[in-house]
Amino acid sequence: MATAGRKQAVSLVNGHVGKVLEVGVGTGLSLPLYGPDAEITAIDLSAEMLEKARRRAARLDNMRGILEMDAAQLAFADGEFDTVVAMYVMTAVPDPRGVWQELERVCAPGGQLIVVNHVARDSGPMAVAERLFAPACRLLGWHSDLTADVLFADSRLRLLEERNVGPFGLFTLWRYRKDVAVMDGTIPTALPGG
Repeated sequence: MATAGRKQAVSLVNGHVGKVLEVGVGTGLSLPLYGPDAEITAIDLSAEMLEKARRRAARLDNMRGILEMDAAQLAFADGEFDTVVAMYVMTAVPDPRGVWQELERVCAPGGQLIVVNHVARDSGPMAVAERLFAPACRLLGWHSDLTADVLFADSRLRLLEERNVGPFGLFTLWRYRKDVAVMDGTIPTALPGG
């Protein structure tokens, strides 16, 4: 189910070379997709998944590190990465807003931040189902009722692109840029749907 979004996100990364942070790398399915000019650092909270990611990345020359780390408390300097990628992570973390703020912090001025995730719909049968099952999903550690306006509220990054990705448009890909002028507060930011 996640293949289309993963491929589209990595293709955007490959068009923007430099230091890349992948947050929530899991077992490393995306790692072989990155181009040779991307310097990849990958993190996840699960030691077991990271062992699989390390095996998958063993033959890759562009890996800079695969680290066990909490996405809500990144141990990186402000502006350290040219591109920050989070695929299928935001609804699985306890504090998605806190994670988003950390991703913004470690993204360099002029850099891009790419997120692929499911967010709750505003209306229709799917929206009703998401609200109905939200309490049960929370028990499993998944925020099925997370909305884009809550996730990206007060973002200081400029929205460049928003697109639905398969299957059936269940997920959304957002690409943001950290403009220097935006960081100075001189250019208004756009929110998804706004």
